Amino acid sequence: MLCSRDMTELNPRTKQLGLEMMVARCALLITEKHPRTDELQRVVAMVLRPSWSNIEPNTWSLPGGRIEDVDSSGMRLDDDTSVNDKQLQAITSHTVVRKMEDELGIKLRHEQLTFVDVFPNGPWATALFFALRERRPGITMRQKGSRLNELDGQRWANVDALAAVGAIFADHGKLMEKVLQIVTAKK
Repeated sequence: MLCSRDMTELNPRTKQLGLEMMVARCALLITEKHPRTDELQRVVAMVLRPSWSNIEPNTWSLPGGRIEDVDSSGMRLDDDTSVNDKQLQAITSHTVVRKMEDELGIKLRHEQLTFVDVFPNGPWATALFFALRERRPGITMRQKGSRLNELDGQRWANVDALAAVGAIFADHGKLMEKVLQIVTAKK
């Protein structure tokens, strides 16, 4: 298992850009008919944080994770010590695409993502995105060959009943509220 210090050492460019305390998350939303009632419901992909985690183990979170150097590789930056808003969105979009495939086996394209905002939470910050799909994609827990055994499970959760899921990680309940406000306003 790698600790935070090891992750920073593996990602020197991320640290140089000041992004070592940032994560990117994605709310993947599906609108579908409930299997028993045929009423429309909206579900979101959630992942279960591992029991070994030092930070809120066994809690449900939105898929995503830390920015790594690979997320900014090949990107030309004007300044090697900071990024502008457009570059930050591009880097964190790469993080989301990478983590959705790593954690759930779901392939998203950058153009499918909608950037919401960056939300501070103590020393950390979360770049939040969402994606809308018409039906649930197949989910594959992608643990083989991973540097970390990152997850203990996944599920689709009804967004109107997130409390029924169990413990929600950090501020992810509030992040989901932000996404739902935007999605509802777009209708």
